[in-house]
Amino acid sequence: MGTVVMSGASITCPCALGPSTIVSGSKTNVTTGGGIVLTMMDCQPGTNIAPFPACTSMSNPAVAAATSAALGVLTPSTCTPMISGPWTSEKSNVIIGGSPVLTQSCQLTCGYGGTITIAAPGQTKLNS
Repeated sequence: MGTVVMSGASITCPCALGPSTIVSGSKTNVTTGGGIVLTMMDCQPGTNIAPFPACTSMSNPAVAAATSAALGVLTPSTCTPMISGPWTSEKSNVIIGGSPVLTQSCQLTCGYGGTITIAAPGQTKLNS
């Protein structure tokens, strides 16, 4: 098993100009090492995933509109990712509330073209 991700972890996207954070939305609130453990179902923008400071993907309607208004000059805009499903990765053998725990190797696909990854999980490796 990989490094477990805790509430408040830092996430990145190649289309974003800066990191964002992920927080727990689960009702189980399992803790380890003083923090809340996240699951692969903690993937809802606005609930679990804070907006990224700015997105550069022209697939993002806000970026496309701002760029059009700037006469074609790429104009990044604040981004709330468009998520199409839960985090994906290796199958975890640790289950919380019916969902596998979120590990640092997990990825999340954004409909605007980016792949969201865990930059800083906020936890050390656990043995399973």
